[in-house]
Amino acid sequence: MNHTTLLYIFTILISLFRVLYIAYSPFDLSPDEAHYWEWSRRLDLSYYSKGPGVAYVIALFTTLLGNTETGVRIGAVLFSALTTVAFFFFSRELTGSPRQAFWSAVVLNTVPLFFAGSILMTTDILLVFFWTIALYGLKRLLIDGQRSWWPLLGVATGMGFLCKYTMILFYGCLFLLLLATGRLKEEAGRRGPYLALLITLVFSLPVVTWNIKNEFVGFRHLAGLTHLQKGFTLSPEYLWEFIASQFVVVTPLLFVGILYTLWVCGKRSLGDRDPRASIVFWMSAPILVLFILKSLQAKVQANWAVVAYISGLAGLVLLLAERMHRRAWQVVAALSVLCAMALSFLLFFPFVFHKGLEGKLMKAAVYKRILGWSELGRKVSELKRELEGEGPLFIVSDRYQIASELAFYVDGNPRTYNLYTGGRRLNQYDLWEGFHELTGYNAIHVRGGDVGMEPAFRKAFESCHKEPFTYRWKETSVKRFSIFICRGFRGFTPPPLRGEY
Repeated sequence: MNHTTLLYIFTILISLFRVLYIAYSPFDLSPDEAHYWEWSRRLDLSYYSKGPGVAYVIALFTTLLGNTETGVRIGAVLFSALTTVAFFFFSRELTGSPRQAFWSAVVLNTVPLFFAGSILMTTDILLVFFWTIALYGLKRLLIDGQRSWWPLLGVATGMGFLCKYTMILFYGCLFLLLLATGRLKEEAGRRGPYLALLITLVFSLPVVTWNIKNEFVGFRHLAGLTHLQKGFTLSPEYLWEFIASQFVVVTPLLFVGILYTLWVCGKRSLGDRDPRASIVFWMSAPILVLFILKSLQAKVQANWAVVAYISGLAGLVLLLAERMHRRAWQVVAALSVLCAMALSFLLFFPFVFHKGLEGKLMKAAVYKRILGWSELGRKVSELKRELEGEGPLFIVSDRYQIASELAFYVDGNPRTYNLYTGGRRLNQYDLWEGFHELTGYNAIHVRGGDVGMEPAFRKAFESCHKEPFTYRWKETSVKRFSIFICRGFRGFTPPPLRGEY
């Protein structure tokens, strides 16, 4: 049986596993997934923090499968399968070996960051797919000389940009690659690169148009995330936090292995002008360097550098294959894969631990984000049914994450709102129609933790009382919510939207 057939069998089997995991897992939608699902109910040219790609994917599958966790997440399974196949073909083009390409694809699926992205429906899996397609086209262009691939590269980068703005870094890496390999002047005199860039710009028009109509709020948000307004400051603690996060999401051995690969490929690129090493190095190293430098200024999320590991991982397998005749490298390769598999398994099956340790794990931030929402939804649904007997009502929260989860898990998927009283980062809810004119309505207001109600918002009702709610994993208290039952809404005028972007 050839390795291409093995790849398809592997992809089908692991995709079936992911579907079963989604169907029977105790974990709820993450806040980001629920918020993207909220976007999918109001399809638009773009959104506050991302392009429209993820919303349209979710809308497609929830139309087919309903507003269920499977409907929201099945797109992640599909695109992870497509990425596995695309990565196999890219790796095969890069290494010239179907066997190495197959193992590259297998290793990719053991990495915790990719493993999570194959189940949770976020923008990252869409970005990784289009980035991989663009890398494949880049190899065919620069090494095989097939210039007809320039339009495909433009389509891939354009589609990727519609999913996540990070895709624009592809062109920055490509510029450095052409400059370092002495190809910049040659390519600048041809039509292909300009055609690719034009196609990308055409795909970006929905995002640009939406931002023009909304006072460039999306681009302001991007600038806010990069902290451009603060200038350059040194915060070494964020650097160590970022590096530690990469040890977790990529695993220590693979992360160190990829760094070593980039070192070797960097020397080959600048010394021997090895075209394969050049693609590995220049389409990966600049991204890692960028986010490492950025982490010296402000917090960098663990997943932001995800695309750096696509060519880096393919290069690592290529490097290992060159040295597998040595016993030490065989041990390193085996340990790297086993470590990644073990960490991914423990990450998604924490309930295999002893009950005491299991309870402690469920209180960790990574699990608290995906636990308790369906139970909170059932509680709010009960209160909603009782309160509806007194007249119309609305559901609101001070956090968009809670508002999004309630919209998904409360019976009937009601429209929910995000309260703004100042002092928080803006989000998509602030661009949609609010609840402020619903005078006479009753309300259910939900906040995280055991807290009181905001004084300014409390004054907007005739009466309010609090019902605490605690979510427990078996006997372990995991997180608390404060639910306020409010009657007689008098109207509320929020302060001007001057929060952080």
